[in-house]
Amino acid sequence: MTREALEAERLKRFRALVVYASENSPYYAALIIGSGIDPANCTPEDFPVLTKKEVIKNFDRIVTDRSITKEKIEHFLSTSKEPLDLFDGRYYVLHTSGSSGEIGIYPYSQSDMARGLAKTPSPPWSGLRKTRLAFFGATKGHFAGVTFASIFKSSVLRFLFRMETYEINSPIDSVVEGLNRFKPDVVAGYATALKILADKKRQGALRIAPRLLMSSGEPLNADDRAVIESTFGAPLINSYMCTEHVYMGLGTPEYKGLYLFEDDLIFELHDDHTCVTNLFNYTLPLIRYKMDDVLQPIEDTDHLYPFTKIKEVVGRSEYIPYFTNEGGAEDFISPHIINEFFVRNLQRFQMVVVDKKSFIFKVIIDSSLESAARAVTIEEIEARLKEILSEKGLGNVTFGIERVDDLPVDKKTGKFKLIIAPV
Repeated sequence: MTREALEAERLKRFRALVVYASENSPYYAALIIGSGIDPANCTPEDFPVLTKKEVIKNFDRIVTDRSITKEKIEHFLSTSKEPLDLFDGRYYVLHTSGSSGEIGIYPYSQSDMARGLAKTPSPPWSGLRKTRLAFFGATKGHFAGVTFASIFKSSVLRFLFRMETYEINSPIDSVVEGLNRFKPDVVAGYATALKILADKKRQGALRIAPRLLMSSGEPLNADDRAVIESTFGAPLINSYMCTEHVYMGLGTPEYKGLYLFEDDLIFELHDDHTCVTNLFNYTLPLIRYKMDDVLQPIEDTDHLYPFTKIKEVVGRSEYIPYFTNEGGAEDFISPHIINEFFVRNLQRFQMVVVDKKSFIFKVIIDSSLESAARAVTIEEIEARLKEILSEKGLGNVTFGIERVDDLPVDKKTGKFKLIIAPV
């Protein structure tokens, strides 16, 4: 497709989405009428920017299925930890706090999700035997990475591939032992997870020789890519993904950058943020959804696709907290475990690391709750934190839960930090 043909087709699909939203979403119906937008002739720029805060506030009015409510989904998430469990038997639900500490929930119909996953990078097939795929990430809940991996694992591709998942909140030594037994052909995980595995490989503890590595969920810079690829002697594919838009782009060594998937997504690049219009999620339409990711376009001399090419470093990395376990060894808690922390009625949170054996968990709880309900929420937060520490073998680490009215941004950077390093 030429760029012109791509943009024409995309605009046609955008207007079809707007028509559907105007007929099925009270939020968009009121917005379209109030702003005098013509669904048959509009462009994304005719709409105001949509923030995560606005989505959370107006969730029940934005969704196009009137049977879906924020309260019902929160109840579902508080009882279901299985990634393939469907809300109401029909919808995948993903949740994340991202880097804002503010919990967002994003439902997808099964057809929405199929469209979002259509660009999943294809791992190599071994031919006479099933290709072994290992996913190292957060696996116990409705998180983006494990949901995508589980769908892959349960689809018809299971006849060609054998996938095993490894919980990033397990003690790292047990993960290394499991990988050594499995001997994967392909290893997928967060950039920091792959770096940690590369460290174990150089130390001689990890004895695997994958043919391909796949990174997603975190920024990947050139130095980290070089270290990971040289350590394993294998190429690394960098997938740009998020909870709100599934697969957003792809970078390989041959690309010399990362191509944005602009057939299903419309990107508006700004100096300090990016707006994304999602053309495939008809359940929760996101038009001009604001993200903090800063995407830097670069010259494309190869023209492999009619897409924009950007620098591979997308977003910002969170601080990785390391704690000392009961045996005196250090182990980490992945920022993704904190990103995906969910307790019903918990609105925002922040982890403040005090030292190698303690932290403070600051929380903002729904102010409309009565005191008894607030106390229950605090108890559930405490139970979940203890569960995370126990799974990681860090039961000796202590913490305090502090209720606050606000979680300010960092004074130096002007950005919110989900995890604060010890002073």
